Amino acid sequence: MTREESKRFVTQQILYGLSRVHYLESLGWKPFEWQKAVLRSNHKRKHILGARQVGKSRIVSLVPCHTAKYFPKSLSIILAPTEAQAIEDILKVKEFIASDTSYPEIKRDSQNEIALANKSRILVIPATEKSARGYSSPRTIVMDEASRILDVVYKSGIRPMLTDNPTCEVFEISTPNGKQ
Repeated sequence: MTREESKRFVTQQILYGLSRVHYLESLGWKPFEWQKAVLRSNHKRKHILGARQVGKSRIVSLVPCHTAKYFPKSLSIILAPTEAQAIEDILKVKEFIASDTSYPEIKRDSQNEIALANKSRILVIPATEKSARGYSSPRTIVMDEASRILDVVYKSGIRPMLTDNPTCEVFEISTPNGKQ
């Protein structure tokens, strides 16, 4: 790699670290405008309610992938109401990782965890009160199909993770489910 190519690579990595949209597009994805708006939002709490198969899970699966790469030693947690949904979520994350030729080395790769050489971790766990407890200071929490996750999981599992954790970003994504 020439000095000029090296400078260009570093400049691109800075841009991708600052902009999830540019990062996503660099991986060959063409997001919809609403997906770009979600990725650009500086709000720490994001609630996305949408129809099935519109790309909710896909777009927020990029967030833990991006966080793990550009924020070393970070913890990202994806909660899903069923094991099947959790598996689908981690597969989406792995698809993004596979698209990135400069992604940090994967040290551990299982059905529910990805650990990187930069000490970042991405966990996909069932959304139960017991499973959601015990994690400290995650940088990102994604609640997939949040309308199907029991309130007790949020109250006793997720909310304590947000205490004294101002940098944590929470994504609640879901299709509608009754009156809640």
